[in-house]
Amino acid sequence: MNFYKKTCFIFLFLLLLTGATFASQWSQWRGPFHNGSTDEKSLPESFEKIAWSLEMPGPGSSTPVISDGKVFVSSDSAEGTGLYGICADVKTGEQLWKKKLSETSGRSIKRKGNMAAPSAVADGKRVYFIFDTGDLTALDYDGEILWSRNIAKEYGHISVKFGYGSTPLLYDGKLYVFVQRRPEAYIEPKNTEPYDSFLLAIDPATGKNIFKHKRQVNADGETYDAYSSPIPFEYKGRKEIILAGANSFSGHHPETGKQLWSYYFNPLREKMWRIITSPVTAGDFMILVQPRGNDCIAITGGQSGKLTDANVAWKYSGKTSDSPTPAYYKGRLYLLDGTKTTTITCLDAKTGKLIWESMMPGKEKCYASITAGDDKLYALTEKGEAVIFTDTGKELKMLSMHDFADRPARSSISIAYGRLFVRTANNLYCIEK
Repeated sequence: MNFYKKTCFIFLFLLLLTGATFASQWSQWRGPFHNGSTDEKSLPESFEKIAWSLEMPGPGSSTPVISDGKVFVSSDSAEGTGLYGICADVKTGEQLWKKKLSETSGRSIKRKGNMAAPSAVADGKRVYFIFDTGDLTALDYDGEILWSRNIAKEYGHISVKFGYGSTPLLYDGKLYVFVQRRPEAYIEPKNTEPYDSFLLAIDPATGKNIFKHKRQVNADGETYDAYSSPIPFEYKGRKEIILAGANSFSGHHPETGKQLWSYYFNPLREKMWRIITSPVTAGDFMILVQPRGNDCIAITGGQSGKLTDANVAWKYSGKTSDSPTPAYYKGRLYLLDGTKTTTITCLDAKTGKLIWESMMPGKEKCYASITAGDDKLYALTEKGEAVIFTDTGKELKMLSMHDFADRPARSSISIAYGRLFVRTANNLYCIEK
């Protein structure tokens, strides 16, 4: 082999290796493409082979994130004594470190919420955890704390009824934190001046603010509450951060937070119009499921100003979702009506037209979002039943189901390194093929 051929061979090998490494990460809660999907191949078709399991110190709805051979997950403690960031080895499940990052101070969250709902986010150097208490901490992969701050102490309590649930976003060298809350505090001490809602951009290396943008909304009562996370969107060279909450779907400039456009989605002024699902992007479209399983809408990129229904590219008014965020995979949008009918609906993401509609087995409620890869869909019921499906093109076909019998399970299944990572009430499982 001559020098030229040898050099090309090495270059191509390194390129393939780099591509495989990139695809194997699940470093943010909706995966490498921010839409619940991965391009990994040869994924498990059943849950028969449990590579390892790791006991969790307490409850948590956060999704495990995977980066550079490590799994990161946040958790409450069973005794309510603290909130933890945990790191485990991908291959062995060995717990590499567990750090107490926040005090709960005896506070509890009502109903189905918990104080460890936001997922961690990792960038290959640092991992970031945030909790309902407002504690935001950056650690290196060895577990050393690099910086820490408390958003609630700086800007007032994160006043959301069932606990703060928004996961930070790492994008273009910035860490974005979204706080959409009520003007008045839920807990003592009560505030004397109204709280604002905002998008915060932070330098990941130092923890210092790059900007704080006050979000202008038209809301009242529970409609202020949002459990959604910020999502990035790129369209014809324009980048923006997409937010949803307080009756408004909006796009923001990633360098300043300035609002580029907004769409008001509560014309009837519903009082209980809190939003749980996050936006999802699909090709040229920004997609949002309106609160409580109402219309799913798509808006084409490149918008500006105040939008109306005339700017809506398509609308689907069938069975949608109240809690699980949709997944976008290979041109199709998958919606899970997890609390009413446990129906999975498949739409053409370009047109919004219904392709098929199928029921989940067992009719158990689902609060976790669907994830997708290798022509498979992965879902987890609140009871702890993990299910694998495939889309035949015309209908949903179940490949396998496993009952972990560990409820409540509300964490979405992560996919990385050819494995599945399933977080139930008390354990973190790694499934291999």
